[in-house]
Formats: sequence, C-alpha cells, structure tokens
Amino acid sequence: MPELKTSIPIFISSTFIDLKDLRSTVSARLRDVFGAQLITMETFGSDDAPPDILSVRQVRQCDIFVGIYARRYGTVDQMTGKSITELELDQAERAFSAGTLTGILLYLLEDDAPWPEEFIEADSISTGKLSLLKQRARQHTVTPFRSPEDLPFMVIKGVLDKIRHRIGMQLPQARHFSLPPERKLHQPIGMEFLTSADKRHLFGRGDKITEILERLDSNPITLLLGNSGAGKTSLIHAGLLPVAVEKGWLPIYSRPLGLPRTDVLTTLFSTVPDQGSTGFGMPGMGAPSWVAGFLLILQNESILWALGIITLLFLMRVLLRKQWLAVGVSWILLALPGVDWRSPIDVVSKLLSWALVYVVLLRFGILALAISWLFVYGLELAPVTPDFSQWYAWRAVLILLPFVALVLYGFRTALGRQPIFGAAALDE
Repeated sequence: MPELKTSIPIFISSTFIDLKDLRSTVSARLRDVFGAQLITMETFGSDDAPPDILSVRQVRQCDIFVGIYARRYGTVDQMTGKSITELELDQAERAFSAGTLTGILLYLLEDDAPWPEEFIEADSISTGKLSLLKQRARQHTVTPFRSPEDLPFMVIKGVLDKIRHRIGMQLPQARHFSLPPERKLHQPIGMEFLTSADKRHLFGRGDKITEILERLDSNPITLLLGNSGAGKTSLIHAGLLPVAVEKGWLPIYSRPLGLPRTDVLTTLFSTVPDQGSTGFGMPGMGAPSWVAGFLLILQNESILWALGIITLLFLMRVLLRKQWLAVGVSWILLALPGVDWRSPIDVVSKLLSWALVYVVLLRFGILALAISWLFVYGLELAPVTPDFSQWYAWRAVLILLPFVALVLYGFRTALGRQPIFGAAALDE
C-alpha cells in the first residue's frame, strides 16, 4: 500500500461548544490515517493577536479547508457582525480564488437529524444567519451527515480525494464481478452449502434476505448469528450475494479464520483491484507475499527507530557531558510530543513507556531494543487473548512465537558478557 502520510496542512473549522468532541475525533482520525498537519484552535499556540483574528489568519496557512456546521452559528465578531466560522469560510474562499488553497470541504448536519437541544441555536437572529451561512455553503460541494459517527469517515474520504488529485495518485479500478452460471443439481448436496450457482434452489428465505439488506442499509456492520447447520452460509451465498450484485454492490467474501486484520486486508488486496490498476492495490501479490513484505518493512522501521534513539542519546551526551542528564533530556524530548495533557493516564503511560525504552537500550543494547520494537509491531498483526476458546487464539500464538524467539535471541546476545552498544558505548 502506498504511503498515505502527507505534509499538507488541513484547517478544521467549526463552532466550539457543540462540536468540540466531534472535531477532536475527526482530527485524531486524520492524524491516524494521513499523519496530517492539522490547524485547529487547539494548536494555534501563543500569539499577540486576539483568538478570533488569529483563527482567520491561520486559514491562510492551510491547503485544505474542512468546515463542519451543525445547529449553532457561533461566536460573533463585533466588528463585522459575522461568526468566527463564517469569517473563516470567507478567508478560505479568498484563498481558494487566489489559488493558494487546494480545496474546500464542507459538511452540514441534515435538517431532520437528531441533535441535543442545548446545542441548537435559540436566538432568532443567529438562527437566520446560520440559515444564510448554510445556503452559502451549498454553493460549494457539500456533504450532509446525519450522526457524529459517520462524519470522520466522510472527511477522510474527502481529504483523500483532494490529496489524490493534488499528487496525481490513481485509485485502483474495481474488478468486474459476475455471478457464476447456474448449475443443475443431480443429487442432494448433503452438508455442503449452496453457492451462488445454486440460487434457484434456495427456497423460503426471501424475508430473511430482505431483512438483512435493510439492516445493511441502516448499519454497515451486521451480524448473522445462528446454530451450526442452520443455513447461514447458504443464505449468504445463494440468497444475499445474488441480490447484492443486482443492486450494483461489489460483494467480497472473506473467512478470517486466523487474524481478522491481516486476513480481511489481504483478501481485499487480492480480489478487489483490477490487475491492471495502480494505486492501493498490490497486483500479483498474494497473502503470504504481502505478509512477508510487511514484516520486512517493520524490520527496517524497527532498526531505524532504534538507531535514531541511540543517535539522539549520543548527541545529548556530547552536548550535556553527563550521562544521566543526557538520558533525562532525551527521554523528555521523546516522551512529551503527542501527549494528551487532558488525560493524566496518557501522560504517565507515555513517560513510563519511554522510560522502559531507555532501560532496554542502556541495559541490553540496541539489538534488543530494535527486536523489542519489532515485537511490539508484531502484536498489531496477531491479536492476543487469554481466552483460548476464541477461534483466533492459537493462530495468534503461533505467529507470535517467532517474535518471542527473536526477542529472547536479542536479549541473550546483548547480555553476552558485555551489552551491545549499551551505556559503555556512550563513554567511548
């Protein structure tokens, strides 16, 4: 999969009181997916300008403007009579006309969507201004949203489209899907399930198919539960999939019998993109090759990460002369960025995590540190559970065993009489 990380600055505009949590969620998702440089009122820092003027000024620094509007008009600037969010949109439109802004993405809460009463504008003047703002927003490409849960995915899709357009990245073309020709049954199939080729032999399940489709329309995740042998797989293959194809859907069948994250992902990569397309697909690369390539990437990242830590520590030692001071300063420099100061638990966990990193580095060495980090990455591939009755438990154990062996090897090698690149290395 190509790298999605981007240095493109993204400005997120919204009213504060009612959309604070939603904006925080959208920001977190954008950072997770794109590593985006976000410009929000929480990131402005210190400045001599008032917050409202500073907010509008910051719009000029962004490449993509994301506006989120619900049922409040927001704080009004006394000089212009406009809300800060409307002034931000003014600035975004000027920047877009000047060619310094890549795109404007606006998201409006649907008029009939449920919303907390305390976050609905009560003042008639502000309500009228909000209505005019929404009419003005509709002059752009607007995406309506109905619930806070839907919005982060919509914003990610919109930002991805803008980034793809900017860097010229081509999205993969979906492979054409067609149902297999119908087959004649010359004998009972026994305990086997009906396939899409046997759809005319599935009887009495029309109401269940309709119910599942209605549930899928209202909720993208739908569970079909039933006793073994009740006909769930036949209902899916011979009933649901043919109807889904008629509706224009692209059905993908995956059985994640081991690791849901990697099994589903490799199924998508190997079945959805057309073999001639480029972009996110990996034509010709099956699941084993994909996993091997992914592990190779993790190995390189682990080594580079460990080298970066010891390089920083070495530089601090050269500058500060004292080892304990170099360790303390570099520990703070690495632990504090990205900490959520509103959560004491997050602060403590980050400090303890980086403290453990330095314990491993100074006591056991760089080899043990790099392999330990590779093991942490490996945990993302194999979800671990103490409940061994779960269907993925034993396969996760089998996948983690090589990682555990690598960790033991790294620590054992590092402890061979002298630590490898340990604390003594900094004194030389």
